[in-house]
Amino acid sequence: MDELFDANATILQLLPSTLPGLIEKPSIERSFNHDKAAVLTMLLGSKFTNALDLALSSQISGDLSNLTFTQAGLQLPTHTDMTNWYCNCIEYQSCYTSNMDITTIAGTSWIHQILGTHVLSPIPICSHILAILIIKYNPQLDLSSCVGQT
Repeated sequence: MDELFDANATILQLLPSTLPGLIEKPSIERSFNHDKAAVLTMLLGSKFTNALDLALSSQISGDLSNLTFTQAGLQLPTHTDMTNWYCNCIEYQSCYTSNMDITTIAGTSWIHQILGTHVLSPIPICSHILAILIIKYNPQLDLSSCVGQT
């Protein structure tokens, strides 16, 4: 039960088990699993709702390891580098605090593989990284119309 209250449990345990099957209809009128969305919204708040909007929008270019998000009205695009678990957005940068610790994690999910074994705790995350995870864990999304390969 203690692992549910760990600062990183949402990212390390809940996301890999909750994101698959989040998007239910791979058609023009995409839908999502409201139960999974409610859990993720409670735990991640506006990061999740913004990520869901980004994942379902057509503002994405690049491949899943190195994406660029360009939102309407913004001058500069946001770059996300999943290989290094990094995003240049303010939301991600504000996750870093002076009292972060390095912790050791172990697991076999895609998230564990990206993060490695020694990570900062709590693990920084933003809506852009979360959008990539939604896309990764829901391969039925037809990104050919959304993602322009660069």
